[in-house]
Amino acid sequence: MLVGATLTILACQEPSEIGLAPTTPVGVFLSDTFTIRRSTILLDSVRSDGLSGLLVGSYSDPTFGKGKATSFVRFALNTAFMVADNSGNVIAANKIVYDSTKLLMGYDSYFFGDTLVRQEWGIHRLTEDLGTGHYDIRNTAAYEAQPVARFTVNPRPFSINGDSTRLLFKLPDAIGQDLIKLANTDESKDQTKFLALNKKGFAIVSTTSDKAALLQVVTGSNVAVYYHVEGETRVRTQLFTFTGPRLTNLTVNRAGTPLANLKAGQALPASATSDRSYIQAFCGVTTKIEFPSLLSLEKNRRVAINRADLVITPTLPDGAVLSSFGIVPYLTLAEANGFRLARTTPNGLVQLLPSFPGSAVNRSESSFFSPQVAVYNSRAKNYTFNMTGYIQSMMAGTTPNNGLIVLTPGDPSIAPVNTSTGVLSPTQQQVYLNDRVQRMILDGNASVKLVLFFTSSN
Repeated sequence: MLVGATLTILACQEPSEIGLAPTTPVGVFLSDTFTIRRSTILLDSVRSDGLSGLLVGSYSDPTFGKGKATSFVRFALNTAFMVADNSGNVIAANKIVYDSTKLLMGYDSYFFGDTLVRQEWGIHRLTEDLGTGHYDIRNTAAYEAQPVARFTVNPRPFSINGDSTRLLFKLPDAIGQDLIKLANTDESKDQTKFLALNKKGFAIVSTTSDKAALLQVVTGSNVAVYYHVEGETRVRTQLFTFTGPRLTNLTVNRAGTPLANLKAGQALPASATSDRSYIQAFCGVTTKIEFPSLLSLEKNRRVAINRADLVITPTLPDGAVLSSFGIVPYLTLAEANGFRLARTTPNGLVQLLPSFPGSAVNRSESSFFSPQVAVYNSRAKNYTFNMTGYIQSMMAGTTPNNGLIVLTPGDPSIAPVNTSTGVLSPTQQQVYLNDRVQRMILDGNASVKLVLFFTSSN
């Protein structure tokens, strides 16, 4: 059964951009058999390394289930750890005196769940090194059973001036004494050499029950080692930030929810869930949008696509749910490869819908440097994507008709290019592409519409 929206023809205009120019006579044809098929899928993998922050906490959602997040991080050098006197002369190691070590940890304005519930967090030392490769939300890392610090978090995500809420704790001296031995060594001058030491970091663990909230620990959090030079009175500080290799582990229990029967590798058609489809991309749950009869548009006629808009209208949560889970601010669309996100070679960029209309005709990696991000329109209560180039490319046989997967980036800055150098940086795309838990429900055929302008002739 195809569940979807009827094709709508709004007007006839001269062919533009890329397309097959029709011969005369030219006419407008309405296809009322064109459908959009929606299904809820569970992605085979969801990358959780190198994200904008570290998710910690738990939540309970009657529709999407109960989730729990634990994060793991290795330290990175904030600046070179060089200790010198006022003349720039390097201080001998036996003249550097250790004082204390503190953890300065902050979380930002993001939350998902109930912030009225206090949480108990523990900081545990890792017993396993984190590599620099890719990690999935299902991955974890071993850590000591006893925390080096334990504290209560009273969530305050709505901070003044957008500053993160800060938590300050004393850490065992053994941690700082180990790090201070690196002063004035080759490893303290170079980030790559420092990371190669595989200095183990922390696991940030919440022991709170399901009914709470996820919070996002900022990567600017740091371990501060305080010390002084023999003969001096001033205190010096060396920071080790949370910007090293990092990952978030997320477990979700969907028992008793509409998604209880959702399995990896199997699509749950909207017809099986009361005409609804679901999106919670960081948890691997998302909606796949397919155009099974699109190519029939050209049957026995010549067609030129002038413009195509895909309009996605979510079901707005009620007031109680809205206060806990919010409205998704941004959407982007990724080409599907079965139950995975399609990626280009050789750099493995996610093939996101390009931002300029004709770019999808070109399948080179450069076509995916500028992804399209749809911002929530609070007036129309929807999101709109320009699909012109994508559909032109599909009808030309250049782009496969494999469907699109809805993602919920935490920020529109998901271009895989280093913003300061302009150089391709695949890790840049990963930072915000799928960095936080958000939820959305698409209800009924009208929730996804394709508005298509085209000219046609025999």
